[in-house]
Amino acid sequence: MDMNMSAFMELSLSKFLETVRPLMPLLEEVERGEREPSDVKAAMRIWLAHSVGQELSERHQVVESEQPS
Repeated sequence: MDMNMSAFMELSLSKFLETVRPLMPLLEEVERGEREPSDVKAAMRIWLAHSVGQELSERHQVVESEQPS
């Protein structure tokens, strides 16, 4: 793997871990049997859709920043 690809992978992994870090306590609760996996799966879908979708919307200016008067 060349240096550019290695740096890209490192940045991508770092971004992914930053995105899912808030979900780790939920996954630990599933491991301990305190929470249903289906509940966590739903929470993960909502969280990822919001965190990734929000960034894409801002990057591509899908949502207007000002409210019309």
